[in-house]
Amino acid sequence: MVLRAAVLAAASGERIMMPAAVLSWATVSGRISLTQWPFSLLGRPWVMNLFWFSVLGEIVADKLPFTPPRTDPGPLLARAASGAGVAAAQFSASNRSPWVGGLLGAGVAATQTFAAYSVRARLNQGLPNPVSGSVGDLIALASALMAVASKKERWIW
Repeated sequence: MVLRAAVLAAASGERIMMPAAVLSWATVSGRISLTQWPFSLLGRPWVMNLFWFSVLGEIVADKLPFTPPRTDPGPLLARAASGAGVAAAQFSASNRSPWVGGLLGAGVAATQTFAAYSVRARLNQGLPNPVSGSVGDLIALASALMAVASKKERWIW
């Protein structure tokens, strides 16, 4: 459970909205049960749709030349907050303290933000920015999906 929360939070270091969208999808589809407020809001289809539209906007905006670096204070804080939120929700689903999950998630997301920034900078040396950004999109989606996979769907862990 801690590893799942950490992986979900790490995906926030790559894409801010992706983990919340995947967690909301998992809640709406019944894969995860979030009954504690405010996490229970993730189980509403309109919230899930709002997150997925935000993901699409983020995917496009990430590849634009005027998008600030993810390590700038604003984007870094947003990623830490996203990681805190999804890890807190994951902890809540397991009847554990969402505060502990939030602290773990914020730290993991912030750390992953710097790691992802470094990897993206290296990828940009040989690939166009939209291609390297798409790699980040796929990593965030795959990580978030693995974190909410059921036991029979887990083929890696």
